[in-house]
Amino acid sequence: MKKILCVHSSSDLYGADRIFELAVDILSSKYEVDVILPSQGALNSLLSKKSNVNVSRNLPVIVRSALGVSNVLKLLVDFFTFSFTRFFEAFKYNAIYVNTLSAALTLPAFYLARKCIILHVHEIVSEHGFLGRFLINFSVFLSDHVICVSDAVKADIEDGLFSFYRRLGAKKLSVIKNGIPDVSFDINKRVESEKMKFLLLGRLMPEKGQWFLLDALELLPDDILNEITVSIVGSPPPNREYLLEELKEKIVSLQLESVITLHAFVTNPLDLINCSHVMLVPSKMRDPFPTTVLEGLRAGKPVISTSHGGASEVIINDYNGFLVDHSNPGSLAEAIEKMYRIWSGKKYYEGMMFNSRNSYLSSYRYEIFSSNLKGFFLDKL
Repeated sequence: MKKILCVHSSSDLYGADRIFELAVDILSSKYEVDVILPSQGALNSLLSKKSNVNVSRNLPVIVRSALGVSNVLKLLVDFFTFSFTRFFEAFKYNAIYVNTLSAALTLPAFYLARKCIILHVHEIVSEHGFLGRFLINFSVFLSDHVICVSDAVKADIEDGLFSFYRRLGAKKLSVIKNGIPDVSFDINKRVESEKMKFLLLGRLMPEKGQWFLLDALELLPDDILNEITVSIVGSPPPNREYLLEELKEKIVSLQLESVITLHAFVTNPLDLINCSHVMLVPSKMRDPFPTTVLEGLRAGKPVISTSHGGASEVIINDYNGFLVDHSNPGSLAEAIEKMYRIWSGKKYYEGMMFNSRNSYLSSYRYEIFSSNLKGFFLDKL
């Protein structure tokens, strides 16, 4: 049986982490799989049931928020240490699967070992200037094949490739859109609540849109605010723990305490999703292909999302949700108010629920993702 080494840059259970867990599950059915993660976390216990999981605390992970001098020096030490130790181990594998550009500094060791490298990209980074473009070219050059989670990611990589390498680099790119396992869900069961419940799941940081959401809620009239609740679920990323207090302060300053409830990160948000009416994905950053969109559609929940990332490939206005302008809080406020009016009317809202569920069933089921990923690896190995 062929062996694959799978490398991931996080041990959490956010979007890209969950897709990595599914990918390991899929690959384990055909190959012998080993996994390297940077630390102990919620992801480890899930993966250890289906593969050999190793923790490499010197795995070099690129984090934009940790680019101070001391952190850069640590990153360089981790890079050389990891490269030296893992270069020799690479020879026992038929292929290396690296998940996310954050783990791109692991690529040189595997490239020098002349192994088939498959890179799975979940990020949009070319807008970050020269460093973003350099990361794209560095990663694509060292990889044999690059899987993009959306057309938006593929377009971003193509735009970021240097002109002299664009034609050659673009040939390595393929799009495989994510899919997630189905769960037991009664589409006909209505969430009983006097107020309409909105839910936002994701890393707690301005890029993910929590602050943008507060700006939008401030614009809503009191008669709407009094009839809705908003749950914001997630924790700040490493080295940015102060963001939680900043968000709390803004909620108080806007007098939104009666509307918003904050929850720490949860490993299984299914109950929260099922008890909500609408999913919010108001990312300010160009979100490549938000897993939370798929989780909402799976549960028959309409989704309100910003339009400048991969969500625009999934959400259709007035069908399974609404797309809004990421630079205009008024656009988000208008969509929230419109969704409230629809929910109040019941019948049209129930139609959007069925449309959301059908969007998931037709394109984003686990079985579709599994078939596409297996086929890709069988073709390349």
